[in-house]
Amino acid sequence: MDFDYDLDYNPNAEIKNCKQVSLYNQAVKAVAENFVCYERKDLKNLPGHILFDVYYSLHSIKKMSVLRVELSNLEIMSRLIHEVAMRRELLRMFQAVMDHKNTAASELVRSFILINYNKLDENILTLGLKLGNFLEEAGWFSEAEGVLRSCRNICKENNLVNMLSLECHCRALHIQSIFYLFEAADESYKLCVDLMNKLESSGVQSMNYAALYSNFSVYYYCKSEYDMSFHWSLKALENLSERLPRGVIVDILCQAAKAHVIKRQLPKAELLIQQALYRSRELCKEHIYHTKFINTLLDYAFFLLNSDAVKRSVSVYQFALKLKQVLFGHENLQVAIAEDELAYALYVNEYSSGRFTESKYHAEKAIRTFQNLLPDNHLLLTSAHRVKALILEEIALDSNEQVSVQLYKEAELLHQNALVLSLQHFGENNVQTAKHYGNIGRLYQSMQKYEEAEKMQLKAIAIKEKVLGKDDYEVGLSVGHLASLYNYHMLEYHKAEKLYYRSIDINLKLFSASYSGLEYDYRGLIHVYELLDNMDRMSEYTNKLSEWKILRETNDLNDREMSGIDYAKPSLPLSQVMEKYHSMTSGAKWG
Repeated sequence: MDFDYDLDYNPNAEIKNCKQVSLYNQAVKAVAENFVCYERKDLKNLPGHILFDVYYSLHSIKKMSVLRVELSNLEIMSRLIHEVAMRRELLRMFQAVMDHKNTAASELVRSFILINYNKLDENILTLGLKLGNFLEEAGWFSEAEGVLRSCRNICKENNLVNMLSLECHCRALHIQSIFYLFEAADESYKLCVDLMNKLESSGVQSMNYAALYSNFSVYYYCKSEYDMSFHWSLKALENLSERLPRGVIVDILCQAAKAHVIKRQLPKAELLIQQALYRSRELCKEHIYHTKFINTLLDYAFFLLNSDAVKRSVSVYQFALKLKQVLFGHENLQVAIAEDELAYALYVNEYSSGRFTESKYHAEKAIRTFQNLLPDNHLLLTSAHRVKALILEEIALDSNEQVSVQLYKEAELLHQNALVLSLQHFGENNVQTAKHYGNIGRLYQSMQKYEEAEKMQLKAIAIKEKVLGKDDYEVGLSVGHLASLYNYHMLEYHKAEKLYYRSIDINLKLFSASYSGLEYDYRGLIHVYELLDNMDRMSEYTNKLSEWKILRETNDLNDREMSGIDYAKPSLPLSQVMEKYHSMTSGAKWG
């Protein structure tokens, strides 16, 4: 993929680069330089775009103490967030204020709650939606949740049954879901469903079902209840229409793509995420520093990672991270989440090489930011700890005994803490909990605790089969890990043989014959048959491995020749997208 953009873009330099500074710009700068001479009432009568320019000039000339006070004021921010064309600049300006350990975001929340508590005013609810959406976009999720929950509660306490109330409930559900506040999200989900039913009973015809159902899909996705997430994503696609706001269409396509990825319907996922990327690019036009485009890039990278295009995935993750850093710097949840996702992609990419310096760097950066901005037991921090633990285990394998003991100890603590939190948030019968059991099992295998490793892997397989079905990708992954344990350490070769066959069967159902994971299965069987002295079978799988290598080299060559998606390509009308979607076979394998 060709990302030919200047990543050192500096919007502060735009005026300086002009050969001739306009009289208007000189006037704006003069007001900014003498800002303390003016009273707020003098400035609030200015048109919104001029007021914004004054504040941005304060940012440009580094008058941060003044700017911190101004951006903590709800009345001022209520005007600035309406200047949609200047969103990038507002995000940068707000982050600059927050970088100085400022409480602007929390002060805005307090001010909003004070003016709206138990007061039914639709204008205030509209302001709350805009403020909450901005704070979420800016990466201040806790504060966004405070505003949007307040809006939801006002609607609930005043028995407001209309489209505005439904939007308040939906936005609260969304932020609570992506921030893993599951108790609050459970309540919001029930309230959303109840309100939707009331609106339907009253004859309302104009409900945005697509966005509503997509939010339901997000809710279940974040809870790792993937069947329900997939169900609601299909319902959202059924109700998709060009009449919806362009940004909402992108969100719906992205969420549906992720739900299809998890169900391993990768051809359909590719169609959906490509169209989301085209549309997000059209939405932001020449401005690649648009959060909708950047977030869609992250979803595209997620698709690539899960479709065995790991190198391309890393490239897209790196690009998206750089764009986020331009907007938000480093001390921001939006950046830390991207760092965490990149760290995992790098770990997967370098798994066979053993070079984990870069992945460890990004994992530790994500952890530091999460620790600074989140409670100790937050699930986002757990995710970063899991990635670091996986990396430490691999580093330990190539270290001397003294170093490896310490690394294993640290990795075990990280994995155990992650498991405890997963059990608290998700319960036992959840794929996330199963993944943690599997990770601990792999670690115990490296630590030569083989019986304990076996117990963990069997637990992981049982949960995954119960939750996902016997032929799911995740089941195949755990089956392959258990086969490796039996093969290389417990000397249970016949058990290993059966499990390798099962892993191969699952992989070939989902992917093509060039799927990267098949290498471990084929090598495992070669080892099994060598030790069982079955030369015919050993020769058979040696040939299969050679054929796999040829296919893999061909795929790698094609990947280099095809840099990836041309995301500047025009999007298709939704009618054509859905026609293509329905023409695809759900069970089609990938590759």
